[in-house]
Amino acid sequence: MTGFIGVLVSIIVGVFGIIFGSSQRKKRKAAEEKSERLAAELELKVQQSQTAAVQEAAHAADLAELVEADDSDLVARANALFGTKTIGDKLRDLRLDHGYSYTYLSKLSGISSQKLVWAEKGKGVTDDLIDALAKVYDISADEKKALKKMIKEDE
Repeated sequence: MTGFIGVLVSIIVGVFGIIFGSSQRKKRKAAEEKSERLAAELELKVQQSQTAAVQEAAHAADLAELVEADDSDLVARANALFGTKTIGDKLRDLRLDHGYSYTYLSKLSGISSQKLVWAEKGKGVTDDLIDALAKVYDISADEKKALKKMIKEDE
């Protein structure tokens, strides 16, 4: 009888082993499939990020080219025709005459590139901004005074 019980126990253990092993294989297979799916999703996201980065870089290059475009001839012709220059026009002329980009001027002056763009549009120009740019451009006290006077006139 003990032999029969031993065989029966062996069969039961074997069945549980098969069931348990099968369950483990299913779990392992599911984990592998999930891992492969996540890897594929990650690869897709990396590709999308790389594509977006390339597009952003191309867009930034296009913007930089537009920003850096020398429009001083157009501004000079318009000013010759109409005889007026705003503070923004003067600031743009100074920057272009020195051959500075917004980024480079920002580093020299400590003024953000965005603020420089706005200043060249005649917005947000202050005496402090003029003082900082006057140091970079090394302009005379009279020129600095004239620029500050233009701020008041443009208001």
